[in-house]
Amino acid sequence: MQAIFALSNQTRLLLNEWRAKSGDAYPEGGLQYTYVEAPGQAHFRLPESGNASSPSLSIDELSEFGRFFQTTLEGYCESNPDACYVEMANQLMKALKSDLAFTDVQWSFEEGDYDMQVTLKMVSRSDYSYYSLELWWSVD
Repeated sequence: MQAIFALSNQTRLLLNEWRAKSGDAYPEGGLQYTYVEAPGQAHFRLPESGNASSPSLSIDELSEFGRFFQTTLEGYCESNPDACYVEMANQLMKALKSDLAFTDVQWSFEEGDYDMQVTLKMVSRSDYSYYSLELWWSVD
């Protein structure tokens, strides 16, 4: 029996392509990701009282997401990522919206000395589905 996932093959191929490119740039580290689907679990995985959520990422969040991608694929980016990397972030968000039809998304970003992590928590309020995509990058 083949598993059916809400995340499309096209989106997974895109993530894996970026993962491979990051591995070329950082042979001992690079980009990794974890995707989670939890049907009917939105009510306790992303409670109303949790962090603020919205239908989409803000311009500042997309820019920070672009900085994450520029760092993972090209080298450390302190601020103001190139437009092509912000577009990568936008492309991924559009793909996720198309695949998952989420109504709310929460964004978190963490940065260490040699690593970064982006976490997207998404909810479809129509069927209470919960989705999470964690993107993690490290130099080693």
